[in-house]
Amino acid sequence: MRFPLSIVLVGLLGPGCVGPSGDGAVPAGGGVVPAGGDVGPAGGDAAPSEGAAVEAPSESDGAASPADGVDAPQAGGPSLEELGAFLDAWHEAASRADADVYLGSIADDGVFLGTDPSERWDKAAFSAYVLPYFEAGRGWTYLPSNRHAAMEGELAWFDETLENQKYGQLRGTGVARWRGGAWELLQYDLHFTIPNEAGGAVVLLLERLASGESD
Repeated sequence: MRFPLSIVLVGLLGPGCVGPSGDGAVPAGGGVVPAGGDVGPAGGDAAPSEGAAVEAPSESDGAASPADGVDAPQAGGPSLEELGAFLDAWHEAASRADADVYLGSIADDGVFLGTDPSERWDKAAFSAYVLPYFEAGRGWTYLPSNRHAAMEGELAWFDETLENQKYGQLRGTGVARWRGGAWELLQYDLHFTIPNEAGGAVVLLLERLASGESD
């Protein structure tokens, strides 16, 4: 059993470290590190993006593809291989602060879930959070690997491991839709994971925070 991102973020970083009202929020996902510094909905002041390359998951990392037991789609239709390329390009766009690609990859009715309990952004709210950073040339870098995905019709769902320079390993999960000959994100959920053996300590920390204890 893993604890939800809200427990991790609040327990480890405290409230207000992510989101439009937080100081140096990192795009929902917790601990993303932008090229050249700490940036992203997980906390830390955004740093100028230097276009750090995002490592594309390989087949050995568990990246989903039609070869994973899914029948190849008809030409011109959706495929898990194209989904993987779409997600890689989306993460890379965040790394180089490319708002057109990053926000353009999210459906108009899409939702982005960040690491703080307050961070449930529709596209308009998430765009308002992202644009000031990107317009200043500040992006964030998540390195994806170990991706698993499945597809039915024009919908696909996936999970992936994300590496962050400052916060270590996170997890992203989401739902994508094939529309107009391309994939778009309907939902993305970026969160920390907590080892089971650390769960008790995290719960105690949350209780102390809730009671107003600072140390």
